[in-house]
This record gives sequence, structure tokens and C-alpha cells, in this order.
Amino acid sequence: MKKIKYLLMIIAVSMLLTGCVKFNATMTINKDKSMEFSIIYAFDKTIFGEGNGLKEEDVKDAEKQGFTIKKYSEGNFEGFTLTRKINNIDEVSSESDVIYNLSGMMEENTDNKYIFKVVKGDDKNTYYAKLKFDSSDSGLNTNDTDDTTDALADENDDLLTTGSNENSSLDDMDLSGLMKNLDLSFSVKLPNSALSSNATTKEKNDKNLTWKLNTNGEEYIEFAFELSNNAKDSNILYIGIGALVLVVGVVMVLLLSKKKGNNVPQAPVDNSDLTKSEPVLKDNN
Repeated sequence: MKKIKYLLMIIAVSMLLTGCVKFNATMTINKDKSMEFSIIYAFDKTIFGEGNGLKEEDVKDAEKQGFTIKKYSEGNFEGFTLTRKINNIDEVSSESDVIYNLSGMMEENTDNKYIFKVVKGDDKNTYYAKLKFDSSDSGLNTNDTDDTTDALADENDDLLTTGSNENSSLDDMDLSGLMKNLDLSFSVKLPNSALSSNATTKEKNDKNLTWKLNTNGEEYIEFAFELSNNAKDSNILYIGIGALVLVVGVVMVLLLSKKKGNNVPQAPVDNSDLTKSEPVLKDNN
């Protein structure tokens, strides 16, 4: 009976912890090579309490990586949002292999200068992304789950022993198995279809990719895509063509107006006075 009650306790804790931590990273890449990268870190304050913000040293480390930080609040979730805007992804691309540490970017010694590996071409560049995620160094402070299990243990002391080990308690258990259903995800929005990816879900002809992240050690996010090198030049070309069409149109209007002006009927000229002959004077001599 104690084993059954103990399993019910585990299920209760699992249900309590489901969705209590949020890590949502989103990367949006545009045709002109501009990019926005945002990450939401949030915790359910009904479980972890309030004040789940960043420490001062964490803020400084994030700012070194080019992120701005704002508080985040939605429903029971409180935390912060990291946002980084990049004018041209070539600024964060290297021709060498790159592994971007997605989960440990707030660590003091993390070198996350580059996000992509780029293979340059005449008309298009090909970009390869490989991001590492490890929930153990993601900054998600799930250690507070110990307080939850302590509270349950205080109220249910008689349920915290198993038939095989009388000294075993819920506190001694590895809670990683209970954390599998947390809201951990990474999404990327591309202007063109991805060349390849290991995404969990793919939408809009592989332009929108999403990875469902887990808490079981390291995992890697990989995708590749192409961007035109002539996006800005194309815009200039289109503007030039538009201006040329406008000029040609104006010239055609002027020519047509002039032609119509030449075809306007004029009043007939009365030449009758010119055709009348003067009387001939006879010479009597």
C-alpha cells in the first residue's frame, strides 16, 4: 500500500511541475539579412515565488553578448526577456565551423561571438546554424522544486518510505524525470525554405521551424538556409526601373500633347482680296 501511495505522490509532484518553467527562444531572419533574436525566461510564481530576475552579473554578461533585457510577466509567469537585434547576419557569421551555446550564453566565459557558419557565393550565401542547448546550464533555476517536495514531505511523512528502503525520501530522488514536460522551445522564422534541419515541427514550406527542447543532457539544433547577396541591390534596381518608367511616361505624354496641338484645325485664310485683279489701265498712246 505504501508503494502505491508513494507513486501517487510522484504523480502529484509531476503534475504540479508540468509547465512551471518557460524557456522560449525565437530567431527571425529577414531577406535583407537583418535579424532579431529573443529569449523568454519565466517561472511560475505560484511554485517558485516572486523575484525570479537576473542577478547583476548575469545582466552584464548578457549585455556583453549584445542583448537588451526587459521584465516579462504573463499570467502566473514572471521572468525576463532577452532581445538582440542584428543589422546583418554576416556580422555574426564565420567561415569556420561554429557551435553557438544557446543555454549558456549568460555564463561569464562563454564566447558566443558567432552564430552561423557562412559559405559565400556570388549571388547567394549559405548559412549553417548549430546551437547547443543544455538545460543544466540554461539559467533555469529549477532547484526551487526542492521546496515544493519539502512541503509535500512535511504533510505526508507517512508516504515517503518505500518497501525496499525505509530511509529513502522524495528529496533524494532525481527530479529530472518530472521536468520533461516543461515549456522549452526554440523557433526560427526564415524568409526562404530551409535547405535542411532537424526541427521537431516544420511549417510554411519549411520556413517556420520549431524544436521541442528537453532536459535530458545536451542536444543540438541544426538548420541551413540561403540568402541572396543582392537584396539591397535589387531594391535599388527596382527603384531605378520605376523611375525610368515614370520618366518615359512623362515624355510620352508630352509628345502626344504636342502632336495633338499640331493637329488642331485652324481658321481658313481668306485669300479673296489677293485673287482680285486690279483694273488694267489702257495706255492711250
